[in-house]
Amino acid sequence: MGDWLRETAKFLDSKFDVDVFYGDPLPRDVSGKDNNYSGFVDIKSIKNKILLSDADYYVLGPIPFMRIQHDPLRGRDIHEARTRREVFCQIRSMRNRRWL
Repeated sequence: MGDWLRETAKFLDSKFDVDVFYGDPLPRDVSGKDNNYSGFVDIKSIKNKILLSDADYYVLGPIPFMRIQHDPLRGRDIHEARTRREVFCQIRSMRNRRWL
């Protein structure tokens, strides 16, 4: 996935930066080549690159992940209208959940 994202960025003339997080890298994955970070996505670790007030932010994933990413964005005065969200999860896990 990281390679595809980097190739897409080149194709689009570097209109966006790519930072790849692997939650559980494989033994063959090389940090700095296959992924930039190991572990769960942490906005704080890339805040100097991404937290721009005039940028658009896309947060995709299960609801618990989205909540974790949402709060640091709001805490940095990123306006809600600049944040796009898309949930993907099992339908059962969506029952009785409060949406972001």
